[in-house]
Amino acid sequence: VELDLEMAIDRLYANPQVRQDIGRVALARGPLIYCVEETDNAGQLHRIALPPTAEIEAHQQPNLLGGVVTLSAVARKEVFESWDNGLYRPEPPAV
Repeated sequence: VELDLEMAIDRLYANPQVRQDIGRVALARGPLIYCVEETDNAGQLHRIALPPTAEIEAHQQPNLLGGVVTLSAVARKEVFESWDNGLYRPEPPAV
């Protein structure tokens, strides 16, 4: 028996009292919670932001781990080039 169910991709947000998760979003599809992996995104995951209007797509990957579904979206990566990898500078950061 093969069962094929359509599963929506949901954005999940933590309670604001979980301070470490303020401004972060999790992606769920069915019972699974998805994560962004450093290997697929050239590191520095803390700089990746998913716009609220970003379209998220599910992709069947039959040759990956025996067959899985991956998610993809166009995200934004914050750039801190003006800091030159320095920890401090005399000017405040742009907001």
